[in-house]
Amino acid sequence: MNNPLISLVGNTKSQIIECLEERALSLKELHTKLNSIGKDISYQATHKAVNEMVSNEILEKIDNKLRINILFLDNLENTLNSLRAKQSDLELIDKSNKLKIYEFSTFLDAGKFVLRFFDEIPNPDNKTGVCICRHAWPLFGMSTQDYALLQKLLSKTKYYELIKFETPLDKVFGKTLQELGKIVRFGQNIGTVGDTIIKGEYVLQVFYETDFLKKFDKIFEEHIDLNQLNINKLMESFSIYKTPITVTITHDKIIADEYRNQILTYF
Repeated sequence: MNNPLISLVGNTKSQIIECLEERALSLKELHTKLNSIGKDISYQATHKAVNEMVSNEILEKIDNKLRINILFLDNLENTLNSLRAKQSDLELIDKSNKLKIYEFSTFLDAGKFVLRFFDEIPNPDNKTGVCICRHAWPLFGMSTQDYALLQKLLSKTKYYELIKFETPLDKVFGKTLQELGKIVRFGQNIGTVGDTIIKGEYVLQVFYETDFLKKFDKIFEEHIDLNQLNINKLMESFSIYKTPITVTITHDKIIADEYRNQILTYF
């Protein structure tokens, strides 16, 4: 059966349904009733419309009488309920505007976006910022303007960060953030998925593909002797390497406060 709503497109078909609401009619009786309600339509046009509706299983013909197909009514009800549900979901998302999703192709692009986003969002109560990250974020590839923006952010809002791992490279990158004013604790695995940053009523989360996470971990595991750092290789890994990265932003005071309260218990 075709979509019942599409099948009813056209004023004539809708009026045929209206005429058959109370009882079954012959084709002649249907044509007479259509004209009686002001529908100026030929017998041939009525016959054509009826044949299409029978073919689409909207009407059924029994003993030369036309009536509305009960299966069509059930299908129509299901379709309308589905549309109502979808519309309700759309209205909920549109009205709340709570969740936004962004996609990036490099770690650097995602990082620059995060930096600018946190510069723009409000925090009128100057609530403490909190972060949970798998590794300390490197600052490779940042411009002078980016670095100045990070300094401004960390000077205006106090941030506390939990970092899952405690490798020498984590501590090197983390030390830079500490010098800028962030309070950092290493080796804290609290079981979250993705890197999470909270400011005010906003929760930003960064999600990576499994292959990139393995590559990410390997970089931190391999660089034990910091005197042997291959800066070019590190910059390529964090700034140039192509990988899908998804960033979600949730605007929800309850969620943000719950994260904040939980993370601050570690300090």
